[in-house]
Amino acid sequence: MDKVTVERLEKRFGNMGAVNGISFTVRQGESVVILGPSGCGKTTTLRAIAGFTSIEGGSILLDGKEISSGKSVLPPEKRNMSMVFQNYAVWPHRTVFENVAYGLKIRKVRKSELSERVNRALERVQLSSLEKRYPAELSGGQQQRVALARAIVIEPEVLLLDEPLSNLDALLREEMRLELKELQKELGITSIYVTHDQHEAMVLADRMVVMRNGVIEQMGPPEEIYRRPDSIFVASFLGVTNLLEGTLGSVKGDFAEIVIDEGGTRLRASIPKKSRDVLAVGDSGCISIRPVHLEICRDGGEKDRPNSFPGEVTRRLFLGENFEYTVRALGTDLKIRTLLNSPVEMGDKITVVFDPDNGICLPTG
Repeated sequence: MDKVTVERLEKRFGNMGAVNGISFTVRQGESVVILGPSGCGKTTTLRAIAGFTSIEGGSILLDGKEISSGKSVLPPEKRNMSMVFQNYAVWPHRTVFENVAYGLKIRKVRKSELSERVNRALERVQLSSLEKRYPAELSGGQQQRVALARAIVIEPEVLLLDEPLSNLDALLREEMRLELKELQKELGITSIYVTHDQHEAMVLADRMVVMRNGVIEQMGPPEEIYRRPDSIFVASFLGVTNLLEGTLGSVKGDFAEIVIDEGGTRLRASIPKKSRDVLAVGDSGCISIRPVHLEICRDGGEKDRPNSFPGEVTRRLFLGENFEYTVRALGTDLKIRTLLNSPVEMGDKITVVFDPDNGICLPTG
């Protein structure tokens, strides 16, 4: 069942279209992450769902009932949604308990139930022993937990989160991602999460909505979007990728052949339906291939394998979890990552190989 439905949503600021006719749904109990660069319209979309921002066109539905349109907006306090902000927005003059209890007090929840629900919320975010402290006495991570407890204590139908972890340091952010995911599953709450961090999105999302310039570039499960991007933008935004540019030579079933301009090298890669719909033989195209899917071979025995071509190692970096090599090949610099330290040095002539299943043929336009 669809909990939230966004239909042809439009929002403008003056003459600028911030959100341009986007549509997506969020199912009951699902975690959907809206991902994209700054200015793509993701926060505007979230604020429209919350009721903080009016819209010029389209509609937003909650359980099939319209709550926003170009003509009317149901006030935020009547939507039974909670929002967690980037800057925490906790009251400095209230204790942890008072901050979390505020939403229940304005709903006139009786005192005994209020105390029980606040304590349960604090326990869920691991703040049970800090209820009497003030925000100034807490770390950034603890303040964010207060904001989260305040959001879930009212038992909202939908939890909205606007880059809530962006002010935390890297280690704490990683810890909070996992805690948020576990909490969302434990409560079974429907959530919509906005971020520009692809790692955060892939950890937290059941489905991702990737936005750019006010429109949706691609929607789907994180692994599907990462492995089968529909565009160069999506491939590049969701992690590091290599792009081998050329022209489309042929299409056979689910695979295409790209002719690389330098030397007429022919490489095979899978081609998604969206690319087949827009590319014709002779059109400019490219192959997107992740650094972990490229192999370095030294002995020359791989030259007869499909998708093998010569290269020269120009850089070697140790990144802690893996090694990264830069290889000059086919007129471009390729990044190759491996868990093992390959026995190659800068200046070595090598052969680069990749499996056609791991390459994705995409239009360059």
